[in-house]
Amino acid sequence: TAERERARLHARGAMTSAAAIELLLRPGVRPYLALGLPASAAPADVRKAFRRMSLLVHPDRSDDPRATMAFQRLNGFYEAASRAAQQPAAASSAASPATSASTAASRPYKPPKRRAPPPQPTAREAEADARAKAREEAEERAAAEAAREAAERAE
Repeated sequence: TAERERARLHARGAMTSAAAIELLLRPGVRPYLALGLPASAAPADVRKAFRRMSLLVHPDRSDDPRATMAFQRLNGFYEAASRAAQQPAAASSAASPATSASTAASRPYKPPKRRAPPPQPTAREAEADARAKAREEAEERAAAEAAREAAERAE
């Protein structure tokens, strides 16, 4: 599919920033596919792929307005892939080998929870802001009027 081809391009370092953002924001993309890795990748490979991809989509390095959202999604993919990459080691040391990397990688991606919006100003703060704005506008009008009068006197 097109996603697999983009993942292969990314793995070879031939992916552009726009293509990386497009891949990350596509619905239903799995973490390993987004990072350009096989499901059996080691934690070090996951980390390396994340760093390479983060250079492409980091909001400070990309002018694309969707870069922030793509970078947040990349972080979620990295966490999911890291967890899945570390589970085989934990499963082999545990008594039950039922958990494997393929079951961990097949879990659906859960985006991080959104933060609460900043608190709205209180009525008192809003009134103070309105008074300060009105004061600034009155001062600007007075300065413009004084400049106009000075220009008339100079004529």
